[in-house]
Amino acid sequence: MTDAEPAVDPALAPSPPLRKPGFRIPERVTMSYQHYDVRRAEDVIGCAVPKLRLSGRWLEHCGFAVGDALRVTAGRGVLLISRVAPAVPAVRSRRR
Repeated sequence: MTDAEPAVDPALAPSPPLRKPGFRIPERVTMSYQHYDVRRAEDVIGCAVPKLRLSGRWLEHCGFAVGDALRVTAGRGVLLISRVAPAVPAVRSRRR
């Protein structure tokens, strides 16, 4: 037997990080909060709700652009944010 490293399936190997000089992709962000006033009868009750804000040129590098429609899929402890492909306009045929 030899001490050769086991073959790694390329499909299972982790992809290299999306890095480009000048872009810093955050590995951790902190959930903040936004304050809402909830009116109950004549009382106003303050309520803090979770808020997540992502910004930076790294989003553009990852394929997101200003004005893109996004789809958010949520699960317990997981958020998946993906870009929705723009609708392709129907091509009208010309009749002569």
